[in-house]
Amino acid sequence: MSYAIYAMGFRFQKRIRILPGVRVNLGKRGASLSIGGKGVTANVSTRGVQNTYSIPGTGLSYVTKREGAGCMIMILGLLGMIAALKGILA
Repeated sequence: MSYAIYAMGFRFQKRIRILPGVRVNLGKRGASLSIGGKGVTANVSTRGVQNTYSIPGTGLSYVTKREGAGCMIMILGLLGMIAALKGILA
């Protein structure tokens, strides 16, 4: 006799808007930074960069992914830019 074991996983996702078009995404496995809006969005995390290009209202999109260690440097640079922008806009 064989038995199937089904594992259910909990999901956690929280988005924090920093500026218009800039969000920090928090999840159970880490954090990422999303920049953009309808049509084009770049998501940068420790696992890589993901760009999404879409035609709003159609459900059509194209996704590119790039993995590598240089992505963490991009995150730090983007966070620095956001901090500078918040200082200028405040």
